[in-house]
Amino acid sequence: MTPDIAFLDVEMPGRSGIHVGAELMQKNVYVKIIIITSFPDYLDEAMDFHVYRYLSKPIDENRFCRSLSAALKQLHMETVYIHVCTVDGGLKLRADEIICVERRKNKGSFAKKTEAFTRFMKMRKENFM
Repeated sequence: MTPDIAFLDVEMPGRSGIHVGAELMQKNVYVKIIIITSFPDYLDEAMDFHVYRYLSKPIDENRFCRSLSAALKQLHMETVYIHVCTVDGGLKLRADEIICVERRKNKGSFAKKTEAFTRFMKMRKENFM
């Protein structure tokens, strides 16, 4: 599981925030990386993997809040969810994580990229919203 938004410093104990951000982007292309640092020299390197924002310390609270709000708004616009009614209640799946949907008689299964198991449920047209 990867975060939707990550706040990283360029210099962190044991790892570079630039490398951590690049790894997160490989796992989730929608992740919004916000670099917060005192080191302006890393801006070009951060831009190579498309950081969402590069904020300099000391942090301007208004700029931080605007950046977070913009990241949340963009995530909301980019992410498509499918809501499915199941025997256990509801299930909210990210459309980009679904590998396949299979139906056998009146039961269906969803296989996701991030999970090794398949969820079984009654599969009727009215269960999909």
